[in-house]
Amino acid sequence: MELETAQRIERLEYQVALLYRHLGLNPDAGLLPPPAGVLPPTPQDAVPAGRDPRLPHEFYDMLARGKKIQAIKIYREVCGVGLKEAKDFVDAYERQYGRR
Repeated sequence: MELETAQRIERLEYQVALLYRHLGLNPDAGLLPPPAGVLPPTPQDAVPAGRDPRLPHEFYDMLARGKKIQAIKIYREVCGVGLKEAKDFVDAYERQYGRR
């Protein structure tokens, strides 16, 4: 398998895992809702205002620590966009919400 294909598959698997976590689904159980009696996601899984639930906590951690380049890299990997689009997003986020 080509390296580019392997990287793309890895990125897609990561995005699917984020979706499962955001929706409170168990990846081993498929797309069915959790059985009765299963607790909903904990408050620590809740997404604070101004945060996109599709982005991992590491993205916001990098911004808070002033590591803008790493935040751009994470955004590119998760969203599958180019450098300019990722930089524009991070710049706009910082203008609107500041460092968090």
